[in-house]
Amino acid sequence: MIKITNIRNIGDYEDYDEIWAIVRSLKSKSDKLIQVPELAPSSRLLGTYLGLKDNGEWTEQTFQSEYVPRFLKEMNNPIAREKLAYLWQEDKSGKKICLVCFCTKESMCHRSIIAGLLQGSGADVVCDTDTDYSHYWTKYQDLDK
Repeated sequence: MIKITNIRNIGDYEDYDEIWAIVRSLKSKSDKLIQVPELAPSSRLLGTYLGLKDNGEWTEQTFQSEYVPRFLKEMNNPIAREKLAYLWQEDKSGKKICLVCFCTKESMCHRSIIAGLLQGSGADVVCDTDTDYSHYWTKYQDLDK
């Protein structure tokens, strides 16, 4: 099982075999919290997001039309694919892994896209909102066409 949530909602760290912070920067680290920047947006894409947010232009429309395609392209590299394959494999082995970041709104966060990539590949994913994001898997696969 892979749980995807906001870092403040982890709960008991002992409930998980691994906890991955899918962020570029992490101030407090622990033995249980592993930083995995390979599944986070690039500094450039994060800057775009922050600029849109600061200008009041961060909407579902800009998330879907600008952010999602760019993030999917960023995930279409050997290192990110390796991390996603690892998560899929560990899910199949019965491990409990939690993926976290700092965003409050799941549906407009890269963790929803990661959830969709895992859901689309058959992983058992639990999100805070119980949403099926597997349509991102189709968009991701379309990148190779």
